[in-house]
Amino acid sequence: DQFHGNKDRIYQLANFVKQESGSELWSDSPMALGPALVKDHPAVESVCRIEYGQANVRYGQNVFEESLVFVDPSLLKIFDFPFLYGNRDVLNIKSNVVISRDMAIKYFSDSDPVGKELAFKFLNGDVKRFVVAAVLAKPPYGTMMTFDFMLPIDNFFDQNPDLANSWDYMTDGTLVLMAEGKNIADIQD
Repeated sequence: DQFHGNKDRIYQLANFVKQESGSELWSDSPMALGPALVKDHPAVESVCRIEYGQANVRYGQNVFEESLVFVDPSLLKIFDFPFLYGNRDVLNIKSNVVISRDMAIKYFSDSDPVGKELAFKFLNGDVKRFVVAAVLAKPPYGTMMTFDFMLPIDNFFDQNPDLANSWDYMTDGTLVLMAEGKNIADIQD
């Protein structure tokens, strides 16, 4: 992940979980922790939570079961993922979806899919339509983060309203962008 311009200021929160055999390091962290860090610590410029999910995705007569991520819109500003189509502000609109180049080819062949609709049927049975607002280019070799479908995290909270401000629910990842000139030690305690 050396291609990200902010690489020296990005951290992933970790959680030490006590087990019978000792302590294990997990990438999960409380859902409410990220927003609290931004609110309470001026050394934190931005955070992004990542929550993994699944849905059946339909375009026309084609339906596939797909993995997806719900993310805070800040993800596309913290990281420098390359784009084929669209821009970094598209996840500010709740009904937008960002897809990978591979999914653009799978669902739309070689055409530019921006503006086309995909229907998502989530595990809880909810069906929502999303507009393809951007297509990510294939990331440089060696990235640890690849996403086929990226949805604004508010869609996850629509399905799970009690989890939006939860300190008990552990989201799959929280990434922190420290402010210029600040260090993770400034908030570690």
